[in-house]
Amino acid sequence: DGFIGLGYSQGGYLLRGYLQKYNKPRMKRLITLSSPLSGYYCGSHQPCGTFMLPEFLIKIAPVIIYSEFGQNLIGGAAFWRDIYNFDLFVEKSSSLSLLDNI
Repeated sequence: DGFIGLGYSQGGYLLRGYLQKYNKPRMKRLITLSSPLSGYYCGSHQPCGTFMLPEFLIKIAPVIIYSEFGQNLIGGAAFWRDIYNFDLFVEKSSSLSLLDNI
């Protein structure tokens, strides 16, 4: 009894949240494709696709992404897991840190 959740990209993230927080009606399986379940990060040490972010963007990205504006209005900001500013991620992330129980 229940349904199979199939999510692509942000849809997989949304279904993960549903499964962890609600799960009524019951989801018996979760299948995700290219979903940022553990977040993502790119910048000076990891390329963003085929390019590196300019140095000035790397410096201001955490300020913008973890601001109230960024978390509420920039779609990908909720998944931005900045490994160099992890405390800021845990404190300010609007959703991913909650799902990861950090």
